Amino acid sequence: MAHLIEQEFGVSYHAGHVWKLLRGLNWSVQRPRGRALERDEEASANGSSSAGPPLKKARQQGRTIVFIDESGLSQRPHRCRTWSPSG
Repeated sequence: MAHLIEQEFGVSYHAGHVWKLLRGLNWSVQRPRGRALERDEEASANGSSSAGPPLKKARQQGRTIVFIDESGLSQRPHRCRTWSPSG
């Protein structure tokens, strides 16, 4: 933020003191919500799933259960915290 302020306004602040300026403007550190864009809110609320047979039935049949969607690498960019107006 200190670099951005200097670049945009030509005023130099120490990076460790920029947070005081931002808090004075009623800004706080925010983190983006970690929800997938592809998420179906209605299906999640209703508990419906298209994952196949229920897990209990698969266990009774001696099947191996693998959650493939949890074993890969995410190609989504890393989200980090930034400053924005409170609220």
